[in-house]
Amino acid sequence: MIEIEIKTLELQQNISRAAQGLEQRGSLMRLIAGRLHQAVDENFNSQGRPAWAGLKLGSQLSRAGALTKRGQVSQARFDKHVRNHKILQNTGRLRNSITEASDNDSARVGTNVAYAAIHNFGGQTAAHMIYPRHKKALAWATGAYPVKSVKQPLHGVN
Repeated sequence: MIEIEIKTLELQQNISRAAQGLEQRGSLMRLIAGRLHQAVDENFNSQGRPAWAGLKLGSQLSRAGALTKRGQVSQARFDKHVRNHKILQNTGRLRNSITEASDNDSARVGTNVAYAAIHNFGGQTAAHMIYPRHKKALAWATGAYPVKSVKQPLHGVN
């Protein structure tokens, strides 16, 4: 007679370890959250994927800031504030606000910056008035003359 003995202790231990791994997913979720955060960071570094169109002239002039008395931006100021700057970043506030979190059941990245959702998903901004913060009037390169305020109409953001 032939006897076959199957030792299941090792198999049972392996199954038990695998089951524990499925119950205690915290370290796995932490790794996933870290990878999600890296992906967001890579997106900022590559200036969007797929590549975004360059900044429009109005956005470039806005970033350049103060105008000369003739309503122009000096070349030095334009070079300092516009050239070699990344399209998805102006102050870096949004990028620096990205955080990661995880628990046993989830991994997530996010931000508490109010404008992040409209930048990511698009939408509409409400009509509002724009007033100068540090000067008496607003001026821009395409404006005919400085003004005390500008009404920004309702418009879509994509």
